[in-house]
Amino acid sequence: MAEPMTPPGPSTATARAAQTAASAPPLEILLLEDSTFDAELLLASLESTHPRARVTWVKDEAGLLGALETQRFDLILSDYQLPGFTGAEALALAQERVPGTPFIFVSGVIGEENTVELLKRGATDYVMKGRLARLPVAIDRALREVRQRDAQHQAEAQLREADALYARVVDSLQDHAVILLDAEGLIREWNRAAGTIFGHALDDVRGLSAEILLTPEDRAAGVLENELAVALTLGQARDDRWLMRRDGSRLRAEGVVTPLFSASGAPTGFSKIIRDTTPAYEAQQALRLGKEEAERANELKDQFLAVLSHELRSPLSAITGWADILGNFADAHPLLGKAAAVIRRNAQLQARMINDLLDMSAVVAGKLVLQPAPLDLAALASEAVLGALHEAQGKGVALNCHAPAPVWIPADAQRLSQVMANLIGNAIKFTDGGGRVDVEVDVDEGWARVRVRDTGRGISREFLPYVFERLRQEDGSSTRKVGGLGLGLAIARAIAELHHGRISADSPGPGGGAVFELRLPLLKDQGLRPPPAAEPVALSEDLLAGVRVLLVDDEEDAREVGQVALSRLGARVDVAASAAQALERLTKERFDLLVSDIGMPEMDGRSLIRAVRQLPGGSAEELPAVALTAFAMVADRQEGLAAGFQGYVAKPIELGALTRTIQDVLGSRTGSD
Repeated sequence: MAEPMTPPGPSTATARAAQTAASAPPLEILLLEDSTFDAELLLASLESTHPRARVTWVKDEAGLLGALETQRFDLILSDYQLPGFTGAEALALAQERVPGTPFIFVSGVIGEENTVELLKRGATDYVMKGRLARLPVAIDRALREVRQRDAQHQAEAQLREADALYARVVDSLQDHAVILLDAEGLIREWNRAAGTIFGHALDDVRGLSAEILLTPEDRAAGVLENELAVALTLGQARDDRWLMRRDGSRLRAEGVVTPLFSASGAPTGFSKIIRDTTPAYEAQQALRLGKEEAERANELKDQFLAVLSHELRSPLSAITGWADILGNFADAHPLLGKAAAVIRRNAQLQARMINDLLDMSAVVAGKLVLQPAPLDLAALASEAVLGALHEAQGKGVALNCHAPAPVWIPADAQRLSQVMANLIGNAIKFTDGGGRVDVEVDVDEGWARVRVRDTGRGISREFLPYVFERLRQEDGSSTRKVGGLGLGLAIARAIAELHHGRISADSPGPGGGAVFELRLPLLKDQGLRPPPAAEPVALSEDLLAGVRVLLVDDEEDAREVGQVALSRLGARVDVAASAAQALERLTKERFDLLVSDIGMPEMDGRSLIRAVRQLPGGSAEELPAVALTAFAMVADRQEGLAAGFQGYVAKPIELGALTRTIQDVLGSRTGSD
């Protein structure tokens, strides 16, 4: 005989469900039944299907009322026929006292018509007493519907709460207008800030097109329609434009339009969020206008400085030119050589101050530009010392240079020469006769170092922090005696910093001399070979022999000194007082070289060289040309070379520099014929 089989144990999920059910509160059921037999059958059925249910059994209306007043029930089961009390009346009473509680009729004689009517009145379900096996299904379905209904009510309550919170948050936004539009762009709702920003009451604009907020020109251009179409296509549309207030005034606003969709994905409208940016826009415009005004002022200042430089350099050019010429007649009278030297020295001093003014202006404007290349600092220092030797000897100051080996740095030779000349010149200037100035070049902790040490008058400890500031000179008669604008050291510091270096000064005080130290980054490759030393230009009378020059300058003094200087070098010089005269000569005659001023009326030198390059015949296209001009700024040089000049020499004329440039431009043709 087979043993009775033990059913398999519940799965983990089943066990977990059982634990959850066991921990849940018991199911409270109210049973309204007048028949004891039927009540016991129902209790037995419930005990087998819902063992944790607690059933309260009442038989009549009084029992029903008492139970509903003292206890909460999850479910009501009721017979239809009761003594002196009908199931319909029980249903009505339950709906009045405990609305929403599931009400299931359990009856044997309810009838189809009554069932339909009771279901219409709110009954949850009905079960025939002869088919109690269906009761658990009806109970579970009723309880499930209650849970679903409660969940829906809770979700709806949360949604209403969220909507209310969202409405409060949106309405509390003070700087952003939030506008809800329908699918056609008509205004449905907006927050309080929208009314404040635009000046309209919501009731006045509800149902109107959002075009009322646009300017007339944007309405005519169909901006709103295009904006909504873009939002639907791309997911949003941003704009930054002028909008209109109710009073007709305009405001600048940034906005974003976002489409809204129903649960099914159909577009239902748009949300438009707008921020009034009028103050920021006006401030930005004011800043832009201020910047443009400042740029115009800087342009005017640059133009003024260029003109000032030209007007100051032009007479200096004639002065230095005639001084050079007078120097050639020194043998005729002993005073001529001295006079020429004094004139040249003072003219060079004036030219140096002009250069300082222009350079300081470029420093302040951030327009000082370097053209770095590998440079031997030792050779540069030696050249600077040689250049200052005459000045030192004139004061009786011993000038020495200690630069034993090449020290390579990446630097702009012209600008760094300016720094060296300034430091050495300052040392000589503040050192009395019998003193000495030593220039030392070495390498110190990965830096190239130049030290200019003098035995001169020194610097007070109080003034040392200000020694590199522009327009600052130490008080005292000695400083005022030597003159100057107080710009040289400030320019030197700016040039050092542009080279990623630094410059400093030290002195024990008045009478103790001073030390200026310049530190610059080393070039990684220190194995470069020093370039060959440039041969000095020998200004002989046959240097430009056979070269026919057309000299163009509207200043008579400049033409004369240029003509005499070039003629003494052997050139055949023709002159023109304007660009128009020069073009006329060039169309009829052949020249070997064109030397032209830049700043001339009607047609300047740059326009002249462009016109020359366009002359028919081909010869003018290759005509060597040198600009000789008082426009000496870096930008002027770049513009001149870009226009078509091959050489560029700044006034005042330094005959050696002019001759060297002419030689470079003419190349192998120099001295031919």
